[in-house]
Amino acid sequence: MLPNLKVENISSVRSEKAIFENINFEVLPGQNIEIIGSNGSGKTTLLRTILGLIKQESGEISWLDDNENYNPYRVFDCLYQGHQLGVKNLLTVYENLQLTKNAKGMTKKEIYNTLSRVGLSNINCLASNLSVGQRKRIAIARWLLREFKIYLIDEPFSALDDEATLLIENLIRELNSKGCSFIVTGHRPSGIIATRVQIMQHSIFDWLNVILKRDLIIAFRRSSTYITPLIFFLIVVTFFPLALGPQETLLSSLAPGVIWIAALLASLLAVETIFSEDFRDGTLDEFFISLEPSFVLVFAKVLIHWLITGLPILLASSIAAMVLYLPFESY
Repeated sequence: MLPNLKVENISSVRSEKAIFENINFEVLPGQNIEIIGSNGSGKTTLLRTILGLIKQESGEISWLDDNENYNPYRVFDCLYQGHQLGVKNLLTVYENLQLTKNAKGMTKKEIYNTLSRVGLSNINCLASNLSVGQRKRIAIARWLLREFKIYLIDEPFSALDDEATLLIENLIRELNSKGCSFIVTGHRPSGIIATRVQIMQHSIFDWLNVILKRDLIIAFRRSSTYITPLIFFLIVVTFFPLALGPQETLLSSLAPGVIWIAALLASLLAVETIFSEDFRDGTLDEFFISLEPSFVLVFAKVLIHWLITGLPILLASSIAAMVLYLPFESY
């Protein structure tokens, strides 16, 4: 039995950065491929590359035609379900299934039965009133309108409860028995029988570079991040000569302690913002579910905090030393 699809050493590069490299697998009739990887590892890009929506950097994708010849272009229909499910908010559950190419010729009863199989009974409800899981059930119902040689489904088990997960696993087994194949993606192995393809994770240095670059851009676009602690530091330092008078001996003896305490208090002003914004906008959640080491995030955040707060204060401390008559040899 020949595989319907062969993927050989394909690699993808975007913005001069490798998304994935040297991916290999074959899809036999009735066989499943499960692509495992974290967020941002290139799972969706791989599916779209296989379908020809994105051009691969290198490697070959070969499709088997009816004459048992392999072609670099797709020669049979596939079903692709991405993160965007293609469910129309202003159509009812029934209309979202009926008004598709693959439902042509089906009776209302057949469409109703198809929706019932995926647990959707209120067929006249607008899709805009459905939960994410229910909208996903509409997309799953489309799998049953006709049989495809290969189904390419992006994260089919996300946003589903245990009942819906079991439903998908049973539908995949049913379609496998008819010779249909599935290429699915996920963060971790599911309960289906499949050949697993692991997309290599980004290196720690890649993640570190992304976080540093992003936070530096945000910091420089929000000048208060580094200006406020710096101004606070200088204000605290200048209070001492104003309060104690221009007594060089007294000020020089207090200078080291004053500078350290002022620097500590100034740096604490920005401590709260290290993680708070990422927590509010959901970036922190995305990072932790990506399975990347948490120490990478902590190290990057601490480093950014030092660069945008500690470094300016360190440079300003030379001015503070002169204001407090600290001898040059003490620097």
